[in-house]
Amino acid sequence: MRVNAIVCAQITNHDLEVRMAADPNLAASYLRGLPIGRLGRPEEIKGVAIFLASDASSFTTGALIPLDGGNLAKNAGGSHPGMPGATNE
Repeated sequence: MRVNAIVCAQITNHDLEVRMAADPNLAASYLRGLPIGRLGRPEEIKGVAIFLASDASSFTTGALIPLDGGNLAKNAGGSHPGMPGATNE
């Protein structure tokens, strides 16, 4: 038996789009953690899912595969150029 996981962060959906349109600060809050500069799209998950479901991943087990726009690499408390709310000090 193999166990792997796709670890998603900040993936958009219709309800989240509506909530962000009503509160622009919500979108800025999400973008603070994403060095890639945008939220993910649901269709971006399928490539990793197909890989994990295929024979190409037959020797992959115990893997946590992040789809997070760089959030994990940045880690908590970091900043990146162009980050909403960042100061240029």
